[in-house]
Amino acid sequence: MRVFIVDDSEILRKMLVAKLSKLPNVNIVGEAKDVATAKHLLDEIEYGLAIYDINMPNGSGIDLMKYTKKKYPSTKIIIMTNYSIGDYKERSLEAGANYFFDKSDLDEMITLIEQLSKKE
Repeated sequence: MRVFIVDDSEILRKMLVAKLSKLPNVNIVGEAKDVATAKHLLDEIEYGLAIYDINMPNGSGIDLMKYTKKKYPSTKIIIMTNYSIGDYKERSLEAGANYFFDKSDLDEMITLIEQLSKKE
């Protein structure tokens, strides 16, 4: 499974890369710190799973997800945030996210990615 990570926190990106790189069927193919960089890389990197933060510089993960789904509808997208309470989860899922996680549930997200990678 080819994974692309977009989050403005370098610490979180590095932590995700470290954890996901240990999974045998997962290959991290790219990272971006903001929406503009992610959109630029979208046509240069082929991936099947994207992990997007909601709140980032110059845009939101929800907008990036809509952009991604329009160009590559089969891409699975995980939205993650520190703001899971309220309508973020509902808005994310209604906009096309396949999964939604609070950043405090990263181990649960890693488990899901491991399960998904075994199906590919």
